[in-house]
Amino acid sequence: MHRVVYQREGGLKLSESMFFTCSAPGPKETCWLCSEKIGNGYFHQIIIRQGFEIWISDYTFLTDIISEYVDVPPMLQFTIVESGHFQIQKTGASAVYEYSGEHQGVSFFNDARFTRYTTGNIPVKSVSVIVRPEFFHTYLEEGYFTFPQLLACIFAPDKHEGFYFKCPLSQSPRKIAQQIAACQLTGIKRKLFLESKAFELMYYQFENLSNPQLCGETTCKMHPQDKKQTERARDFLLSNLETPPCLQELARSAGMSHPKLNRCFKQMYGMTVFQCLRYERLYKAKTMLEDEGLSVTETAYLVGYDSLSHFSQAYKKQFGISPSSSLRVV
Repeated sequence: MHRVVYQREGGLKLSESMFFTCSAPGPKETCWLCSEKIGNGYFHQIIIRQGFEIWISDYTFLTDIISEYVDVPPMLQFTIVESGHFQIQKTGASAVYEYSGEHQGVSFFNDARFTRYTTGNIPVKSVSVIVRPEFFHTYLEEGYFTFPQLLACIFAPDKHEGFYFKCPLSQSPRKIAQQIAACQLTGIKRKLFLESKAFELMYYQFENLSNPQLCGETTCKMHPQDKKQTERARDFLLSNLETPPCLQELARSAGMSHPKLNRCFKQMYGMTVFQCLRYERLYKAKTMLEDEGLSVTETAYLVGYDSLSHFSQAYKKQFGISPSSSLRVV
């Protein structure tokens, strides 16, 4: 497993290392190409304005990668993940934020340090718009009262908790992300096009944050007891993946109602109880296929899938490859 460091050098940048080669394809643009030592692909940073930038990522690591973010300023991130899987964890925190294919998300990190875990041998394609809080101060003269209530809460000066929200990827944000990644314009046309698409992408994410059916009653802070009960429920779920408890039983074990448990899961892990169960089953299946030499049929049965076709569809949607592509070569 390799370790890569990101740090602030006038912005969020990849540190120089033997793992990347750096180039400048255009004004205020930087591209880091992966070396063959860790995989292939690239990270492309485009600075639109001060405190407002786009990151385009298209890469596959050969092995799991730990990326450390050091001295990173507070930032709000709007992310479209077409494929791949990675996790982000704040330093000293227990909550792990999951990013996976076919999802879109909004996150805010108010700490200078956090760690990203990227799963190897899975193609990652994502587009992120990264915005510093002060950018909104200068850009939106009306003030934070025009923001979705949840976002205003995140930006409150006394809030030190991180925030993460995700939902299934819809067609419009997907199309915008693809247009950003495929843009071949140059000069002022490129800047105007990318800036307009970045704002459009943010618009759809704001719509999601304003949608009570998607956000529920998520808040930017959780009571310590709720965190403890939610962690206990997740541990119980993970220890019974083959024969998982029903939602009501799991909620009783945590001492809360099942709607509240789902809300707490969304806040801490970025997914509902069912989504967490599906993800953990598939991740366990991936480990079985890659490391234990089990067949696809055996693996599907052992992680609780009765239908091989349903398992194969879910696996490909999660990791971007079929289960048979993950089989260990003997």
